[in-house]
Amino acid sequence: MNPKTTTALNLVHGTASNSLRLSIWLWLHLQQNEAAGFDPATCNSDDMRDITTKYLEDRERERYGRDISVGDIQEEMTRQLLPTEHFDWIGEDARCLDWFLPRLEDLSHLRDLQSLPRLKGRNLVLGIADLWDERLSNKAAALDRLHAQWRQHKALDTQLKWFSDKKDGNTRCQYAWRWIEKNVRSPFSRHPLPFENYRELLSFFDTTDLRERERKDIVHSIRQSWNRQKYLERLEGKKQYNFTLSDQAIEQLDLMAEGQDLKRPQMLELLIAQEFERGAFSSKS
Repeated sequence: MNPKTTTALNLVHGTASNSLRLSIWLWLHLQQNEAAGFDPATCNSDDMRDITTKYLEDRERERYGRDISVGDIQEEMTRQLLPTEHFDWIGEDARCLDWFLPRLEDLSHLRDLQSLPRLKGRNLVLGIADLWDERLSNKAAALDRLHAQWRQHKALDTQLKWFSDKKDGNTRCQYAWRWIEKNVRSPFSRHPLPFENYRELLSFFDTTDLRERERKDIVHSIRQSWNRQKYLERLEGKKQYNFTLSDQAIEQLDLMAEGQDLKRPQMLELLIAQEFERGAFSSKS
């Protein structure tokens, strides 16, 4: 390849700020659209750029197939690649990437790119979006829609706030998984793996196709079941008794309980324990 062409190819690979993205796109473009036959493990490898450059050099020298000029490549780049700003909202957040990836794959029909062993995370998302053979205006509109859907989805995190409790959060999340395993017969998640903490629980619900009301009902049922279990645990070593008290005694009991921030049974237990400790009672001989 002559020096002039090599310089132009350097421009194709881009500047320091975007060279990785452009180099990945070039590898994918040659592999997908020119049947380059690259080893899949070379995508996003240290020698990826040398491999694509050598391929173009060999193709020019051997004159086989349709000749590919740097101008052709630059034209394809202009036709396929959106400005980076369109992807700023995605960032490096693993949760956002995991939510976004299957939706982008559904739109682009490029699910096979996940098989490339070194193409992961944001680079995989950008690679799919860049290789997607669609008008730029349609790509941009699709990304805007997905961004709006992501914001709406994130707003639903308030339904799951109960599971983020600092003290009992992990225990609640683990209980939620056991409840789902027991009570949800048909799987509603594309990633049905056990979760043990709040981050994993969020990821689990990110992969569901539940409507807002359906998810709300499931969370409500889990909380009800949790509260019922905790109530039964607190009843261990206790029995239920029925007493008839005068209205005045009930009123006095409520006033004392309110002052101590207790419930009636708790207040009665406290009063009995205090009187027992004081010995302020007489037993029949």
